[in-house]
This record gives sequence, C-alpha cells and structure tokens, in this order.
Amino acid sequence: IQRSQRGDKESGRSGNEEVIQCSQAALTLVIGPGGETVDGIERDTGARIHTDRTSKTVRISGKKEDVDRAFEAVNKIIKDHENSSEEVIQCDRAAARHLASRRGRMERDTRTRIDVDRNSEPCTVRITGKKEDVASASETAKKIIQEQ
Repeated sequence: IQRSQRGDKESGRSGNEEVIQCSQAALTLVIGPGGETVDGIERDTGARIHTDRTSKTVRISGKKEDVDRAFEAVNKIIKDHENSSEEVIQCDRAAARHLASRRGRMERDTRTRIDVDRNSEPCTVRITGKKEDVASASETAKKIIQEQ
C-alpha cells in the first residue's frame, strides 16, 4: 500500500484527499461486486471515492473526518487481502462429494471460502481466507477426505 495525502486549501474547498496505491486484486475487493463495497463506504462515511483500475489507485476526497473514516475502511479491506491465503487440495470424486455436502457449515465455522470442483479427476478443493482460518479449514477438509 502506498499512501499520499493532500489538503485542498488553495481552491477554497474544505476538503482533504488520500490516494492509496494497491494491487489489482485488492482494488477489486475495494470496489466489490457491482461497486457495492465502495458505494457502501461512501454512504457510511460521506467521503467520495474514485477507483482507477489502470493506475491501481483509490482516491478518497471530502471532509477530513470523512476521508479519515473512508481511508480506514479501505485500508482494512486491503490489509485483510494481504493477510489472505489459499490452499488447494486434490481428492477423488466421492471425497469431493462428501466435502461439498459439508461445505456451508465448514465455511461458517472457519470463516473461509471453499470451492469444490468435481468436474476434474482428481477433484480440486480450493480454500481461501485469512491464513490461520485457511489452515484450520484445510485440516478439517483433509480429515473429511480421509473418512472416505
């Protein structure tokens, strides 16, 4: 994350601006599906947010306190992304079917996302989330696979 800050005293507007440079993946998370995440941050904080996929920047402007709150919200999304992990496990179709039937509860219990691809042989189980949560979910998934 690269951050720059600029006040806007010269134009006479009461405002502040923060520019955050981040990875393309983090920018996608900040925007959210259909712009839902960035719209929610704007609504919750009162700040204006402009994202630029080309330069991979998030530009936040408005009153200082609004900009500060929006910056914290955006920064949290980016930091959570940087702390994310992914593990891929392969198994046979029977184990994948069994794992898929328990996926919803596992996702809730471990706070991870679990995708089970049963269309390939061997089947692929992709677990994503925070590093410590992925480790826990992976351990559980391997136990379920071994039960088969």
